[in-house]
Amino acid sequence: MTDDIDFIHHLAQAKDETDFLQRLASAYQLHSIGAGLDFAGVERYWRAQADLPDEWRRALAQNAYLHNQGASNFYIGDRVKAFYGWALADRPAETWLDRWERVIQLFSPFASSGSLGRTWLPSASGAGQRAWERVAGTLMKTWARDIATGEGGWLAVQQWLLAAQADPACLSDALVEWQELPLFVVERLIGLRMFMTIIREQLQLDEVTPERWIDLLLVNAGSISRSPDDSDFPYGVARNVRHQFHLPLLKLLVESPRLREILGADSARDFPASEIFGDLNLAVLVAEPLDGFRQLLEGTSKEVLAGMWGNGEFHARCPEAALMFHQRKFELGAGFSTDLDSPKALEWYGEVIAQIPSDSRDFAEILEKLADHLDEAALHDLIVRVLANDPQARPCFRLLDKVADADRLRSYLKSPNASLPGMAAVRLLELATVLRNADDEDGWGRDAWVPEPGNWEVLTQVSRDYPALFIDCLDAGDLWRGRDRIERWALLWSAAGDADDRLKIIEKCFAYDGLGSDTEHQGLVAFVETLFDEAPQLFHRYVEEAYDDSLKRVVVALGGHQTPLLQLLPSMAGRFLTLGSRPRPAVVQAVRRALLAHPSAFADLDEKAQITLLPLFDDACLEACADALSRVFASNSKTLRAPAVSLVARCAPQVLLRSGLLDAAPKARKPVLIGMALSPDPGMAESIVRHIADKAHDEYSRSVSLDALERAGYPLQGLDPWAGIDLAGLQAQARGAKVPSVVGKCWNDAFASLLTPLGEPLGQFLLAILAEGGEVLPRRARQILAFLPAGWRSDLALLGVEQWIAADGATAQDWLLLPLEPYGDERAANALVKAVKDWKKVRKQKASAAIRLLCRLPGNYGVSQVRELWESGKFSDSIMQNARLALTEVAQKQDMTLEEFLEQLVPDFGLQRDGLRLDVGPTVYTVRIRPDLSLAVLDEKGKAGKSLPKAKAGEDPDKRSLAENQYKALTKNLKSVLKQQARRLTRALQLGTSWPAETWRRLFAEHPLMACIAQGVVWAAESADGQPWARFRPDDTGALIDLEDRDFALADGARVHIAHPLELEEAERAAWVQHFADYALVSPIGQWEVVVVRPSAEELQASELARAKGACLSRGKLGSLLERWGYLKGEAGDGAMVNEHYWSLDGERWLMSLDHSGISVFFDPDEEVEVGTFTVSKREEEGYVRQRMEDLPPALLNTLLAQAETLLQLESA
Repeated sequence: MTDDIDFIHHLAQAKDETDFLQRLASAYQLHSIGAGLDFAGVERYWRAQADLPDEWRRALAQNAYLHNQGASNFYIGDRVKAFYGWALADRPAETWLDRWERVIQLFSPFASSGSLGRTWLPSASGAGQRAWERVAGTLMKTWARDIATGEGGWLAVQQWLLAAQADPACLSDALVEWQELPLFVVERLIGLRMFMTIIREQLQLDEVTPERWIDLLLVNAGSISRSPDDSDFPYGVARNVRHQFHLPLLKLLVESPRLREILGADSARDFPASEIFGDLNLAVLVAEPLDGFRQLLEGTSKEVLAGMWGNGEFHARCPEAALMFHQRKFELGAGFSTDLDSPKALEWYGEVIAQIPSDSRDFAEILEKLADHLDEAALHDLIVRVLANDPQARPCFRLLDKVADADRLRSYLKSPNASLPGMAAVRLLELATVLRNADDEDGWGRDAWVPEPGNWEVLTQVSRDYPALFIDCLDAGDLWRGRDRIERWALLWSAAGDADDRLKIIEKCFAYDGLGSDTEHQGLVAFVETLFDEAPQLFHRYVEEAYDDSLKRVVVALGGHQTPLLQLLPSMAGRFLTLGSRPRPAVVQAVRRALLAHPSAFADLDEKAQITLLPLFDDACLEACADALSRVFASNSKTLRAPAVSLVARCAPQVLLRSGLLDAAPKARKPVLIGMALSPDPGMAESIVRHIADKAHDEYSRSVSLDALERAGYPLQGLDPWAGIDLAGLQAQARGAKVPSVVGKCWNDAFASLLTPLGEPLGQFLLAILAEGGEVLPRRARQILAFLPAGWRSDLALLGVEQWIAADGATAQDWLLLPLEPYGDERAANALVKAVKDWKKVRKQKASAAIRLLCRLPGNYGVSQVRELWESGKFSDSIMQNARLALTEVAQKQDMTLEEFLEQLVPDFGLQRDGLRLDVGPTVYTVRIRPDLSLAVLDEKGKAGKSLPKAKAGEDPDKRSLAENQYKALTKNLKSVLKQQARRLTRALQLGTSWPAETWRRLFAEHPLMACIAQGVVWAAESADGQPWARFRPDDTGALIDLEDRDFALADGARVHIAHPLELEEAERAAWVQHFADYALVSPIGQWEVVVVRPSAEELQASELARAKGACLSRGKLGSLLERWGYLKGEAGDGAMVNEHYWSLDGERWLMSLDHSGISVFFDPDEEVEVGTFTVSKREEEGYVRQRMEDLPPALLNTLLAQAETLLQLESA
């Protein structure tokens, strides 16, 4: 140990009381503290068995810490917690502050009050914290009364204060306003109590010299200067308490020659100037007499003076001394302040302003101070003298608020100052109108203002003379409020001699949030139209220079109007949109309207913008812009193909024929031919047949065209040269074929092994076809893959996905994904899900791309994984939006809303009502799910096994490989899917979701997977008008039975929900529990473990649930609990703190929020968090609307009540 602080660290590391006392005795011995005294007295004192003997008190007081070392390196919070872990064990909270005082007294030779006070104050968590807060507050108020009355061992301190004419009752009086003293106030008072404890012990000594008292003040000033804190009390109260409690020491300092020595020092290191002069209010003691104060200031060094400041009381009580103080600081260059308001101070400010750099903040603050006190004429003189002719001078923000003389303001317009003319222009605009109704409080209503004739005339004239100034302060909102007129805007446009100024007017028009809405000032759009007609080039310049968000707002605002300005919208959208972006529907509709009205606007765009807009086209736009599209489609752009093909694919056949695109140049026809082939419209087949011999076809376009004709039932005789070709023929064609470099780079042992049945040349030829392919797996690739076992095709799809992921989703390897859509299985889905999670922070666009791939997989397992990702809420907004969009697109393809689609979205792994049939030729195995949700594999004789038997002679290898993949997919993913569905049903239970009987049968009773889960759930039937009817469950045959095992008939008009314990009598609940036990059933949703909690009448009427408010838990416990419930962290606010968690249900229709004390984004599991209130909002047309508790579904309210009770129980535990 090298210094005193090391001793504190050493003592804090004590493991128990014996260890601590041994360490303390050694420390005292090393420092020669209490030499010759019996340490047993200290031991009894520590154990609260006796008071500390007087000789020990004097010994400790004599060795009190008087070194002027900072406490910045003293933080040992974790060690203090560990120390109190044994020191406070089994001790009631009422004794904690006494234990703290014993620590302070015994440690006083080793550290100042700043190091010991708050650092060593005991703390608690959970319910203990609230108890400690009540106890600590009561004890602190009791101590304040003891100081005031001299009781409880504080008589000597009271007398010491009274002897110096201080008020010992000032703290007790200040605390009267607090019925219960909060812990944060106790913590801020602890420094004062610590210091008073030191004072009390010093008073035990026979004599304490003034020098020693002053040393104590200087050493401890840093920790006592804000104890109590000003923010906890009315203005001036806390400072008065600090001043009164330190008055004896401050008076000694004033009388001591040390004050002048300290003030005159070259360094402020030994004098906490700010704390003593300002916080403890030494200033009021030395302010009188003025001559003495002047001499004191003259003897104060610049370094010390720079750290001194005057508080409001000093300024108010001693205005002349305060002025002298600030003048001296200014004279020495030790700082400047405009805190004074006396007439002499204002006069001095008016004189000294010329000496202040005019571009400084001090200059602006002086102007602000003077502007608050001078009349208009005097302020004008000041402005002319120090500001108007100085280009660099810095005015204060509201300098001209008092100026009402239009002529004076007019004169400022000519000022060379950088800011004054603009401020004058704003003020003239303000004065040009008056409120229509003098009682109007804010003037923000429509036409709330009317012109003031004289000032409006002045405004009109100066607008003509100084257009640039007044253009800068235009606000289209003023037009709506009546503070401006569109005629003046027209005047400014005419008077503007510079294109940049005119461009600003355009920007001001487009910046108005109400543009184009019902609240828009009548004539604003018409005004903009006249400007566009006169100077269209400026509008195009605006489009080039404006921010994306501004352009989006304008597109939406103008999109609903029939206006010539529509022709600007395509170029605006081309600026802010990118390929792959998902614009708002309002943007899409606006751009389509513009394209129909002004096709030439699309033709005038650059190629990149034209391609960017293609995803927004509908049939009408395609037809209107066909001429321009024929040129775009002939582009060499690498980004053209996908949006062009997609556009044609969604186009109606007759529209395509009328457009003339099939008569365009060959290069332009190629994407048209591909798009036709990929169209879902059966009517497109006729056009495909007509153009099957088009010379614009390449191998891929012809391939997908043949596929389209085959789907439509057209004969392909003579059209497909590969039809009927055998493997040998394909291998012969592959020999000698050139292998593209892109194939050579990706060819590896995995591909070679997987494609062994084809032979390496044909395998590489297959990859070459893929590499040259397009949007779907080429026909020739499928024809080659027909000679690969079915299961191996799925392996190829998986390998392609793995290679693509390994390349971080590189676009250059997208062709490897072509087998995914026809052949991908659950393995590929799981790989993509992992990629989404791995990329969610570093490659968000690729994560979104992987989500879209999941939706292209066969079956619904991939889509269900996207749902799981989306509903988790654990991804960025962009990924979440893309997931929702991908799900919506899948739903639309099935003619469903997103809600309808999600309701029936459950993977079935190919299961039928009687199980999963695995045909390995000639044997067929059946896989069934047992009531305990394990799997049984049955052979054709009904013999059950636990796994799929090994391959036998005579089996079809192709069927065997497919069967094995299906079985592996089921065994590997069944548990996770069952878990997902159990979670979904739990949410339905918590929300009280119900289904019509017909829907319930389809979703649960008849679904091969959900039927297994439904057996372990008790359902409740209710009549069409919501009246309860009966409870039932499906058995293992699918039949519905009631509690007594009787057949149950579910009426067609009924609705079904999951029976909630809330609606069951205790006897029926117990009976169902026994029923489950009899059948060895386990509820997959913990139906019988749900706690029923009844709300109080007050809770039902409230719009927030405060049952758990004030509960304190560790961050680790609270976080894991909320995560298990489905809550997500809110956004981090000020100070990187999270103040709420939220939970959404039913497609985000319900939003639950739990607020709490701030949680740092930097994880600390032991961080203490205080719980606030639960609130619930429901999504309505106008957005989320806060709900009263009585308006919630009963099951949802019960869920929240149960959560609140759990929080309270955890706190108690």
